[in-house]
This record gives sequence, structure tokens and C-alpha cells, in this order.
Amino acid sequence: MLQPQYEDPTEHLWSLAWGRNISRFLGLAIELDALGKMGEEPITVTEASVRWGLPETSARVLAQSLCCMRILVHKNGLLTKSELAQNLAAGGFLLDECRKPLASIDVLKGELQSPKPQAWYQIRDDGQAPDDSTLNPGFYRKLHPIRLTWGEQLAGRYDFSGHRELIDIGGASVG
Repeated sequence: MLQPQYEDPTEHLWSLAWGRNISRFLGLAIELDALGKMGEEPITVTEASVRWGLPETSARVLAQSLCCMRILVHKNGLLTKSELAQNLAAGGFLLDECRKPLASIDVLKGELQSPKPQAWYQIRDDGQAPDDSTLNPGFYRKLHPIRLTWGEQLAGRYDFSGHRELIDIGGASVG
């Protein structure tokens, strides 16, 4: 897996600590539909505060955080959506899935202490999906070999020898 390289270990620790704040500010921006309410034209922080329903000082803090995340751009006193934000919105990324609340620390801890069976491994190992009303075992059992075939076909069509690493994003048989 590709790991970010930090010359100073403290820099890495600070980036991890900042991740919690990034998550919260991004979650708030999604909950407020901050990008949607901005429209397509550049706006001032004062205009953003009105559209977001926040005091101006709070809108400034949120805008600064979004600028640090490279989601907004601040130039000549105006806020605009970055190219990244436009691409994410065009790809449908900032939709309902992102609006779901994050699990509390207690819920996350409980899930890690008592993990649910992972359907993909059960399909791979014994051809059986777990008993779960959200899964259609027959469908996934049929889909899994097809996905393996697709992977093999891709490997046969593209020369990966020029690459040292490969990242598989969302490629499991069961979502």
C-alpha cells in the first residue's frame, strides 16, 4: 500500500490529529449542503454565512477549513468551489451516502469487537453468502466468478510491469 512520506514524524502525527477535524468540518459542510447553497458564482464570506445559516465568524472558520481541504478557493475576497469540488459533485460523490451520520466511537468499537461475517470471504471460501436479508446469495455466488474473470481479463490486456503498486478501490464482490 502506498504510504505518505514525512520527513518529520511529528508532521505525520499532526496530520493524523487534523484528520478528525477535517472529518467533522466536511461532515458539517455536507449536512449544511454548503457547496450546493453556494451556487456557481463566487460569493463573499458574508453571503456564505447567510446561505449556510451561520454567523459570519463561524462561516469564515468553515470556509477556511474547506479551503485547507482544497474544496473551496478564496481569491480576491471571494469563495468559489475548487475544481476538486466540481468534479466530486459532477461524479455524484457528495450525495446521500455522504449525508449518513458517522457511527459513534462506541458503535465503532462494538463493531470491531464483534465483527459481522464478511460475505465476500464466505463466498470465496465456501461459495455461501451469510444469512442476511440484505444479500441475495444466488446473485453474489453467480457474480463472484464473473468478477474474477473480469480481473483476469484486465490483467491480460494491460501491462502492469511499469507499476510497483496497484490500488483496488471498491472491487469486492459484495458491497
